Amino acid sequence: ARVSYAPFNDRIYYSNGYEIGYVKDLASSPLPNPGVEFKLPLPAGSLIEYYRGCLYVAKDNILYISDPLCDYFDIRTGYKQFASKIILLRAVDDGLYIGDDKIWWVNGKAADEFDRVEAYSHKPISHTDIRTNGQNVGDGMKGNVAIWTGENGVCVGGNEGAVINITETRYTFTGRGDGAGFIREKNNVRHYINSLY
Repeated sequence: ARVSYAPFNDRIYYSNGYEIGYVKDLASSPLPNPGVEFKLPLPAGSLIEYYRGCLYVAKDNILYISDPLCDYFDIRTGYKQFASKIILLRAVDDGLYIGDDKIWWVNGKAADEFDRVEAYSHKPISHTDIRTNGQNVGDGMKGNVAIWTGENGVCVGGNEGAVINITETRYTFTGRGDGAGFIREKNNVRHYINSLY
């Protein structure tokens, strides 16, 4: 199954929808049970991300949010529900981009500060998102930004939840189920490359 990764302190967390764990010192370990009332290990989801001391795991239409500096969540408050399956989860400096049938911007941290606003009204194509330095994109963007391919073009999500479609006037996209995205550097020029299928 396709694996999503998130570096967090001295560990690399991974999840593929069936398994979740972390790699440390070249050894893979499952998430331990914290043995605390109302706390459980994060469930295996299709996407995992780290932002400001918390791990976020997307499983179907539920976003699970760990307690700060932990890999477990509170079963009473550590999750948020979305209208449909979450297919994009990407952190930038000032918040998280979360995509289901549209793109949401979340700029709080942890479950108690979760403030969700609509950032873009078009659906992303899953697994096409990457994070890169805004200087690689240009147009005065600073800090880390997210790039993804949506059903209507390639989008850049900057800090403060501002989304720009950079191909809308140049290309026509048709709906796809899945994809992949990465940055390639050649001759000191960086390209965002995606594969849609």
